[in-house]
Amino acid sequence: MSKPSRRPGREAIKEQKKARKKAQRQLRQRQKEQGLSAPAEPGQSNRTCPYQTQEEERAARVDAVSQQVKVYRAMLPVLLKRLSVSGGEEWTQNRWFEKGPGVWAEGGMKKAGGFLHRPASA
Repeated sequence: MSKPSRRPGREAIKEQKKARKKAQRQLRQRQKEQGLSAPAEPGQSNRTCPYQTQEEERAARVDAVSQQVKVYRAMLPVLLKRLSVSGGEEWTQNRWFEKGPGVWAEGGMKKAGGFLHRPASA
């Protein structure tokens, strides 16, 4: 024989929620009357993008990519020199950007997912 469930029913759960919310409201009201600070705001809302328009998002993305390209261009001469010392084919700037920075990830392309690659041409 199975025992009857100890879990409260649907109506009981609703009543518990109402009672909990009422107690929280009363607590916040008392704290406000005592001059205590309000609790922190809730977390980030459930939305897909913080930008208001597509143009804003596009501008932010272009800015981020241009910053990354500056870093890569600064690193490029050192990486090309390192490759030429280790032997193998000649690497040019264009060839390096074709392969992408993921080539330098330890373990090959499988682990290169953390690197930012060139955006697909629009």
